[in-house]
Amino acid sequence: MAAPPALVRRLRDPLVASDPGLLRLRLAGTATASMVASLAVMTGIARLTGQPVTAVLLGVIVSMVAAISVTDPEAGAQRLTTVLLPVPAAAAVSLGTLLTGHRIVADVVFVAIMVVAVSVRRFGPRATALGQVGFQSYFFTQFLGARPEQLPWLVLALVVGTACTLVLRGVVFAERPERTLRRTVAAFRARAAAVVDGVREAVAAGRLPKPGGRPLRLRLARLNETALLVADILEGADAEQAWPGVPNRTLALRIFDAELTVERLVGAAEQLVCSEHPIAADERAVLVAALTQLRDRLGVAEVSDPAAGRNGDSPSRRLGAAIHRASLAMCDAGSREAPELAAIEEPGSDDESDQDTDEPGLHPSTRQAVQVGVATSLAIVAGELISPSRWYWAVITAFIVFTNTTSRGEILSRGWQRIVGTLAGVVAGIGVAVTVGGNTVASLIALFGCVFLGFYVLRVSQGLFMFWLTTVLALLYGLLGQFSIGVLVLRLEETAAGAVIGIAVASLVLPSSTRGTVSGHVADFLSGLDELLDAAVRDLVGGGDAGAQRLLSQARKLDQTLLTLRTAARPLTTGLTGLSGRGGFRRTMRTLAACDRYARGLARLATQAAEAPGPAGLALTRAAGAVRANVRALRVLLGQPPDPPDRVELTDATELLDAAEDLAVDPEHATAVRFLRRLDGAVTGLAIDRGAPRPPDPVPVPAARS
Repeated sequence: MAAPPALVRRLRDPLVASDPGLLRLRLAGTATASMVASLAVMTGIARLTGQPVTAVLLGVIVSMVAAISVTDPEAGAQRLTTVLLPVPAAAAVSLGTLLTGHRIVADVVFVAIMVVAVSVRRFGPRATALGQVGFQSYFFTQFLGARPEQLPWLVLALVVGTACTLVLRGVVFAERPERTLRRTVAAFRARAAAVVDGVREAVAAGRLPKPGGRPLRLRLARLNETALLVADILEGADAEQAWPGVPNRTLALRIFDAELTVERLVGAAEQLVCSEHPIAADERAVLVAALTQLRDRLGVAEVSDPAAGRNGDSPSRRLGAAIHRASLAMCDAGSREAPELAAIEEPGSDDESDQDTDEPGLHPSTRQAVQVGVATSLAIVAGELISPSRWYWAVITAFIVFTNTTSRGEILSRGWQRIVGTLAGVVAGIGVAVTVGGNTVASLIALFGCVFLGFYVLRVSQGLFMFWLTTVLALLYGLLGQFSIGVLVLRLEETAAGAVIGIAVASLVLPSSTRGTVSGHVADFLSGLDELLDAAVRDLVGGGDAGAQRLLSQARKLDQTLLTLRTAARPLTTGLTGLSGRGGFRRTMRTLAACDRYARGLARLATQAAEAPGPAGLALTRAAGAVRANVRALRVLLGQPPDPPDRVELTDATELLDAAEDLAVDPEHATAVRFLRRLDGAVTGLAIDRGAPRPPDPVPVPAARS
């Protein structure tokens, strides 16, 4: 008997949502298959020519680096970068073979190569990949003790490893944008379903999930990340290939609308469960049933408003309407019908967001290059003291903790994750190695299985990646007949030494404060918020020319800024580094996320509402001006460096907002005022919470002339 569709979706959705677009699965599959293919080809060549295992291992490593380091946004750019990889790799291998036996000079060159690899990151993903392959090629040449006479075979290994990745990524695991788009939209729906599940549980329980509703906000953040991923994929995909009659701009707006309706659903549920007047049991049961129906039919069929027969504006009435709107919006996201959208202009080429905005001072990549030079030099010394034969584990850890980090808090977080992951991997490695020890086939299967799992979690958790990598090393040493518990314990000691050195250097040498970095991102977010409010209100009153597509682009840019801020603030809100002042930063992040939602709602209204006539438009402009003044005041208060709270002046926008609401000529304009009112309340509330004086009493608003 076939499973009901709702049950199938409930079983499938967590898998789909965990890896939007199956991008991590594709990365892990490409990397693992490339390593297996390179191993097979180079083993065959080695047996035919009598060459040692050195070239075989180098080819495997290069294929791995080519698979995980090439991150150009377009397929053509990825192919070009992959083709270029053997150039820096061959130069590094040549240096490595010539310096074999000259330990001190080789170590100095090794540090210099790592410094260069970090310095070139400023030039984008291609330079980053070329620097990474140069670093890895030099290290493994030295590690394997390659000699100059082996250089031709080593270069051949570089070419073979790169070619394996190029073929597998371009053919077997080829990226098909439209298929990826379909999968990512499916993941968007699955994550929306997870949010609806959370709302249903909260309404059924009559309270937000502990602590403080954070699990529900986390689900919303993941939904937002998936919506951003859809927007990114749309830049290189044709939505009409997946859904005939639905152009890219239509799908982008539908995803935007669906995200907003789900966010409003959460807001309505929060108002309901936090209300001082609890609802009746039968009314709660009706809402829970409607939410269950919404969850089971999400994106498939409309769900009627369970509170449609009730009068007034109660929380349950608002939640019922939100359920109905969410069902409609999710049905639209990715549906075949594509109603015409009026007045949608394509983004112009004069967007100032692409202009160079470098600030004076030391470039972040230069600062990190200096830190890496100091950290890896110290790690060489410390690693030698721990074990003259395994010192490289400390050096690699000291280098890796500076990858994709911008502050010492992120480096601390990455460092302790690697230590914990290695510790767990030592325990697991001992168990796995003992279980499959002596069975070559089982060991190889387990080894490449762990490699696959390691790459699958690489972009999710450094701790999990280190867990699987350490397990791989245990299996590898078992295959080589060199396995011992002492070797794994030594790896833990070297990893801990490298992580501690990296953290110490990040804190003492040209340190980048986590709070300072976060303050800079907060300032960027508030500047983007101010610009989006200005553009949206101008369109609402008929004085702007942004158009729907450009407003949507600005809104997504604000989303991306918030995502960057969330990533930078993670050490301050979670984990060991977030213990001090964690609650304050969490409140700030919640407030800014709410501002983002209100601003996006206002931007969407601006693409739909008719222009406000003279008096209404003037009142709306004045009200928005007061709200924007408070946004700018908050930016000054939270900026870097921040102004003292007593120098920040807030504006009471209450009467201006009241006047704009009184003069609103249609429901859309009244809704726009409500968005502005909520945004202003969030901004001024956060500013006052941070010490700013309350705004003075408002000046009476003169009557608008008709």
